[in-house]
Parts: sequence; C-alpha cells; structure tokens
Amino acid sequence: MRLTDPLNARQLDVLRWIANGCPDGVMSGDAHKLTARALQSRRLITVTKRKGFWSAAVTSTGRYYLEHGRFPAPSEKPLPKAKRETPSQPKVRATEPSASSGDTPREPPRPVKKPSAAEQLVAEVIAAGGVLELPADADHDGYRMAQLARIANRHGKTPPGKRLVHQIVHDGSWLGPRRNLFVLEDGPAGADAPLEPVPVPDEVGRYHPAVSALRKAKRIDVSPAAQGRALRILHAVAVDAERRGFTVSDHRPKPNSQQGTPAQWHLLLSDSQETVPLRISEETDRVEHVPTAKELKEKERRPWISIPSHVHVPSGRLRIDLGGPADTERRSFWADRASWTLEEKLPGLLREVAVRADELRLRREAQKRAETQYRDDVAREQERARARAAEAHRLKILQQQLERWREVRELRTFAATLTERLAKADAGDGTLAEAHRWLEWITEHADRRDPFRTLPGWPEPPQLHTWELDQYMNRVHEPPEMRYRPEKY
Repeated sequence: MRLTDPLNARQLDVLRWIANGCPDGVMSGDAHKLTARALQSRRLITVTKRKGFWSAAVTSTGRYYLEHGRFPAPSEKPLPKAKRETPSQPKVRATEPSASSGDTPREPPRPVKKPSAAEQLVAEVIAAGGVLELPADADHDGYRMAQLARIANRHGKTPPGKRLVHQIVHDGSWLGPRRNLFVLEDGPAGADAPLEPVPVPDEVGRYHPAVSALRKAKRIDVSPAAQGRALRILHAVAVDAERRGFTVSDHRPKPNSQQGTPAQWHLLLSDSQETVPLRISEETDRVEHVPTAKELKEKERRPWISIPSHVHVPSGRLRIDLGGPADTERRSFWADRASWTLEEKLPGLLREVAVRADELRLRREAQKRAETQYRDDVAREQERARARAAEAHRLKILQQQLERWREVRELRTFAATLTERLAKADAGDGTLAEAHRWLEWITEHADRRDPFRTLPGWPEPPQLHTWELDQYMNRVHEPPEMRYRPEKY
C-alpha cells in the first residue's frame, strides 16, 4: 500500500466523522480509533490524548481529500488550516499625545540578543588576527570546539568569503600537551551568489543524454507515480548545469571487490578539475501494516514468527543528495516539504554545486601544500637526525677512548707494581725470567692500547641510510589536509 492510495469506505467514514467534530452516538466501540491511527500515519488527521481524553482534528491534506476525493499532487499545496476564532478583548485604539502636552511616545527598549557560542568564538578569532590558540582542557574540549567551528561555517557566522578551520595541535608527541588551533581562511567562492531560476518543464520531448541513459537503464529507484517528475527534475538540473559551464554525464559505477559496493549516483557534474555527484530518491513514510491473509495463515502454521506492525511506503516526496567530503559543513540534500517543493529549491542546489566544486578545489590545493610542507618537515627532521647521529657517534668514540685510557692506566699501574715485586725477588728464583718476559709483554700491550699514542682526530659522522635514521628522528605529524582523498567515480 502506498501513501497516496485511495481510502476505503471505512476510512472515509471516519475521516468525515472527525471533520464534523466527532459527534456522539455515531461511532461505537474502539474500532474507529484504530482506523484513525491509520489516517494519522497518512497525514490526514492529528490525534491527541491528554488526561485520558481522546480527540482528533482534520489536517489541510485531509480537508483537501474530502473536497477533491484524492491526495494533493506534490506540486499542489493544500489550503492552510483556518484559524479558530476565539473571543478576544475589544481593542482599544491608542490616542496620539497632543502637541500641547509635551509628551512624546517612546518605544519599549528591545532586548539585546546574546551572541551564541559560535559567534563569540568567531569574534575571538577575528580579534586575535585570524589565528587563535586555546588549551584543550575541560572548558575547551576538542570535540565541542570542532562542533562550534562547524556551526559557524554552516550558519554563516563567519565573515563573507571566509571559513573557520579547527585543528588539534600536539606538542612534541601524541602524549604531550594539546591545543585547539583556529584559523580564519578563505572559503569557497559563490556562496553568496544570487540565485538563478531553474525552469522545470511540464513535458520533455527529448531528455538530456545523461538522463536518457538513466531512464533506459531503469536506474532511478522511485515509485512509478514519481518516475516522470524525477526525470523532469534531473533533466532540468542537467540542462541548467551545462548552461553554467559544467559537463554532465551519468554515473556508471565500477564494482571493486576491495572496497565493496560503490555508492550509487545518478549524475556527475564536472568542471575543469572537480566532480560533484548527484542522486535523486524518494522518501518513505512509516505506516501501520495490516496483516495479509497469507501472513496470518503463516503465523498459524509457525507461531514463532513475527508480523511487522509498520511498513515503509513511498511518500511521493523527492529528495536530491550531493556527494563530496563527509566532513563538509555545507548543506548536502534538498527535498519536498510542506512549505515548498523540490523544484523551488533547484536554484539553491545548482548554486551549491558550484560552491561544492570550488570547495573541492580548495581542498585539493590545500592537500598539495600540506604534502609539500610535510616533505620539507621530514627533510629538516632528517638533517636534525643526522646531527643527532653524528653526536651519538662522537660520544661513542669518546667512551671507547675513555675505556682504553682507563685500561692502559690500570695496566701500567699493574706493571709498576710487578716491577717493584721483581726488584725484591730472589735471584735464584727459577721463575724470575718468565716474570720479566710477562712484564715486558704487559708494557708493550699498554703502549699499543694507549689512546694518546697518536693524537686523536675529529670523528667524522657515519654515512647512514634513510632507514638507519629512524632511531634518531622525532615523529613528524602529518597536516590534517593530507587526509583528503578525492573520490573516484
């Protein structure tokens, strides 16, 4: 069952009864309340239950159905609900003060609007010259600060043509102190451009080639009743986008086993460098599900299965989504609503396509700058690492020389003690010759080990490979802009 399907006789009787003010003695039992729930899910009535009292009222859509016998088309707007007349006090006309009295009327002072947290943050960044650092403490939580920056960009709290960028800066290592860094930089162009009308034809003799390809492939997943309108909207978007300098093509996803099923888009709007994808879909409504005879029979045969109480049905409301970075603060979809239709929002959508393309260009350029900065930072850190490696090498040579100097000093002390012992030895001792031979060897060994046998020179730093420098390097943090990965369609 679709949302716009005709009402049955029982539902129509209940709708008329509610429109007449729910008179007593017409409905018996509680069956009409179950029918009213179904009518409420189809936005024909509203039901309230306060303090145990049940009441219902007909909506503008319900009054339209009673007058025309059908639901309003998406392009039609039902008349607003008439205001209920309530007794009011008689109005007293204020008399103007006479010139002779000297009294002048004064307007009551208007309350001063308190700036929001996002507005205060933007004001602080501007006062700081466009760059502001705040400690990442309990009062300036990183997640909350990022949300404030997103709100400021989304709702136009920044100066025209600017956007607020938030980063978490680490001191030294990831375990060191952190700071919130706010930078006011140039934003995408065209956000304040005037809206240009986008005409949607009532009939199309020949669709745009990209839309025609989608139509032949039956890739627009909307209900049959909304199919024609969706095609006309896509046709209008494609034609107007080409008029604005974009190249329009249909999206043909290529399956990739490593990345799973690719996103399904309908149109690709491309300028010289960037591509903005677009898709159209139909929103659904959650309505009460009436079990079918087959489901009831299956329930009797297998009592453990459950029958859904509600189902989602096509609503007739169309929606267009734009692709792009997931962390963008900009608006990403437009849809039919009670106060407007999707056709009325196409000018803003086409303007946003141009803004989104410029945003992608800025991100790509920022990514290139970040990669260049990262390579330069790595090269500078490698030079510092080579200096640390040279210093470590000199310390190692010094330690070796100190160890040899201590060893030689102990050897010569031992040789002097042995010489004194031999001077007091008995000339008839048979081991005296071997002791003198051992003393001679110790003296020669001490001379060979003496680090001052030749003057020590300046230790030249070793030639190390890149992978050998890792133990002397500090971590170089990648700029957040390097994380940007353009989508491939």
